Amino acid sequence: MGPDTTRTSPAVKFLLLEGATVKRILVILVVVLMASFAQAEDAVESIKKLEQELRQALIKADVDALSRMLTDDFIRTPPTTPATTKPQWLEAIKSGRLKYVSFETIEATYRPHGDAVLVNSVAKLQVSRAGEALHLQLRILDVWVKEQGRWLLSSVQGNEMPPSAEQAQADKVLHVLPTEDFEVSGDGSAGAWKKTSWEPLSKRTSDGHPYDARFKMLYSKTGLYVLMNGADQKLTASMQDDFLDLWTQDVFEFFLWPDERQPLYFEYEISPLDYELPILVPNSNGKFLGWRPWHYEGDRKIRKATTVHGGEKKPGAQISGWTAEVFVPYKLLEPLANSPPKRGTRWRANFYRVDYDDGRETSWDWARVGASFHEFQKFGALIFD
Repeated sequence: MGPDTTRTSPAVKFLLLEGATVKRILVILVVVLMASFAQAEDAVESIKKLEQELRQALIKADVDALSRMLTDDFIRTPPTTPATTKPQWLEAIKSGRLKYVSFETIEATYRPHGDAVLVNSVAKLQVSRAGEALHLQLRILDVWVKEQGRWLLSSVQGNEMPPSAEQAQADKVLHVLPTEDFEVSGDGSAGAWKKTSWEPLSKRTSDGHPYDARFKMLYSKTGLYVLMNGADQKLTASMQDDFLDLWTQDVFEFFLWPDERQPLYFEYEISPLDYELPILVPNSNGKFLGWRPWHYEGDRKIRKATTVHGGEKKPGAQISGWTAEVFVPYKLLEPLANSPPKRGTRWRANFYRVDYDDGRETSWDWARVGASFHEFQKFGALIFD
């Protein structure tokens, strides 16, 4: 009695009618699966190469190459701005309104599905949008589809990733952009500041005042520019002279350590009333003392100014915040090695804020240090681009 073929698929019925054994069927299935896996691997390798070409085209602003890589109905969905079509995205890049400065893929997974490959990745980007510099870490979904034998990018969706608690306390690195010299006004209104993004300071304890604090930094051929800003409610500062103990009242501070071979760094403090404390600090195994600059005048003198927001610049005033803008000439730092910086130079640094509203001390830092602001081994890094 022959096999019952009344309830089998046409393919299996054919094999049974031909007298195929179960073993032969399994062999054929294995061959089919291996061919499918091979096609999937080939698709992934093709997409990996195309993803690299895509990043290069973005950084070079090569809109012709980009156009060839996108489907006609391509859609890009950024994290904070409306979705854009293929013509809109290419026009923004061509005009210079959107510039991709760097694009680093940290991790990526590839999922082939027939004539489509989904790429889930995490990437760090530095872009300039309408003149504003942005440093982003995104979770990105790229959808590639096969049309007429060619792989094309059909859509891109990006979601911004908030830093984890571990990342917030990890070693900090800030890329400092170059600039032409400009006048310091105290409010950060100079156009040069638009080319770099704000860097947040983190509150050092969970309690304290619920204010934010942030800073920016640029460098020129003659010196360093620092802009610091923070919300506030009361101007808790009364000292009326330079070189006083400004850190005992409301203050912004930054520390610059140009040469890691020497335990010697520059400390600068500025109060909302526009008084300053610039000192050079030798630190030997935690024993440190600040030294005032000599011949602090002319082209060795710091240019600085402050602006108080939402109130008067006077002790005890009710305010909404304040800003400090500082220019540090390299001539003042001449005793320190590895200065002035050039492109690629690496310094160590840290940035701080302290506020004393209502008799409660609250402090912020950029790179997390311990009890003392002078734990210079824990400072973050400045990379001069």
